[in-house]
Amino acid sequence: MESTDLTFRSQEILRAVVNLFVETGEPVGSRTLSKRAPIACSPATIRNILSDLAEAGLLTKPHVSAGRMPTDLGYRIYVNGLMGRHEPTAEERLTIEAGYSREIRQVEQILAHASRVLSELTNQAGLVLLPGGGQLEFQHIEFIRNAMVGVNKEGTGARAFAGAGYTSAGKTGTAQVIALKQNEKYDASRLQERHRDHALFIAFAPVESPKIALAVLVENAGFGARAAAPIARQVLDYYLLGKRVPPADKAPAGAVEDDDESD
Repeated sequence: MESTDLTFRSQEILRAVVNLFVETGEPVGSRTLSKRAPIACSPATIRNILSDLAEAGLLTKPHVSAGRMPTDLGYRIYVNGLMGRHEPTAEERLTIEAGYSREIRQVEQILAHASRVLSELTNQAGLVLLPGGGQLEFQHIEFIRNAMVGVNKEGTGARAFAGAGYTSAGKTGTAQVIALKQNEKYDASRLQERHRDHALFIAFAPVESPKIALAVLVENAGFGARAAAPIARQVLDYYLLGKRVPPADKAPAGAVEDDDESD
């Protein structure tokens, strides 16, 4: 449902209910709306509109004799189409961009920072939530699969999986060992080896009809594509093609040493 599905009067009454409820924290009655709503309507007309909005799932009330308050859907319609857009000022844009130009390595840091920026810009309490698992709908799993195929074809896993006799999908990454302070940048050269990130690589193959999926974690080895992806390739080669792992003191033909983490 969109705000455009409502009549002009219904839009104005819903906007007024949300604004008054946010302002006062109290359910809003028809008499109050007749005095505060931006359109001239009698209390009886407003009651009819409130009833229609409640039937549409946009308003509710805590008990029979109370006024109305917005539902989650009512808030969503208000935010998407009724509250109007506020374009950030140049100063606000700089605040947002400066915050996210820093390296943020954990989801918790992203949420905390987003909440702080929101609070600073609005002078209100900032609250940022992730949806619960039951609210997530995986409608585009094909997109995720294709993205992982791209990692091994032309992304960070391309070097390790070049020339493979099958189509694979992968994702490279790191597993953080120690927490970083706010605004602190990760620098492996300044850390003891046991405190450095673990190298991580996950993969499955063949993509068309998967027979094997795996996750490789190499302790304190840093970049996943460099340390973990070649091991994943060897395991997949052995499982799917029967290829044996070459001796440790003998590099595979055409192998290239690569210490560049920017791949």
